Amino acid sequence: MNTQEEALSGTENEDLKWISEHYLRSVYTLLDSNRVYLNQGITWSIGIITAAVLFSVTYLSPLQIRPASLGGTPQRLGMAGILDNVSDADVLLLMAVLAISFAFVSNFMSRSIKGYVNMMRYVGLYSACIRMASGNGDRTPAGLKRLVAEINKYDVDLAPALTLRRALAKMLTELGYGLFFAIIGVLQLAAALVWLRLPPSPYAPLFWCLLAMGPVWCVIELIFLRWLSSYFRYGSEGAKGWREAERLK
Repeated sequence: MNTQEEALSGTENEDLKWISEHYLRSVYTLLDSNRVYLNQGITWSIGIITAAVLFSVTYLSPLQIRPASLGGTPQRLGMAGILDNVSDADVLLLMAVLAISFAFVSNFMSRSIKGYVNMMRYVGLYSACIRMASGNGDRTPAGLKRLVAEINKYDVDLAPALTLRRALAKMLTELGYGLFFAIIGVLQLAAALVWLRLPPSPYAPLFWCLLAMGPVWCVIELIFLRWLSSYFRYGSEGAKGWREAERLK
């Protein structure tokens, strides 16, 4: 190891010292802040889903009870009672709540994607810097030059550490957003089936617009993230992630 260190020039040793003593600490701070940013979106999405489900249940529950006649007692009719008593205004209100919930969860997923991509960016840089600082990395001029190039590319120039496809797959599978969208989707499907059972309503166009609003907003969020933000500007290399970040994801 000493032979490898002696092979570095004075400037290169200064670069190595700066990476080991200063840059490593700043990378850890950035890694931790983006982990918090990632988890905030997930936590807020859970809150939105919980609120939407509770609102749907508490709003529909009174509809299953038939009011008591004079001198009688109320009758609980169950699901059949809800279907008999629900009106187009009821279904329209529930769909509006679900559409807004879908839009908010889509926005939070976009935030989580940004946090996750940045977190993996700094996880990759932290791992590479730790190996270099501990002597387990390639402590040669070529190895140091490669590490500095990665710092410039993935931290200074903010090249995407992961492709949008990989980040989105992570969100939908392991980080819960697939379940969040599935819950809202099931509720929206149920509302659509109930709407089709109701007599024709002048508010039908509004209902179907609300049904489409959530998925359309999700697509808009992804389009903005891919083409109108700085997170996934792949440049001349095309849609390609960083091997170090993909290894650690």
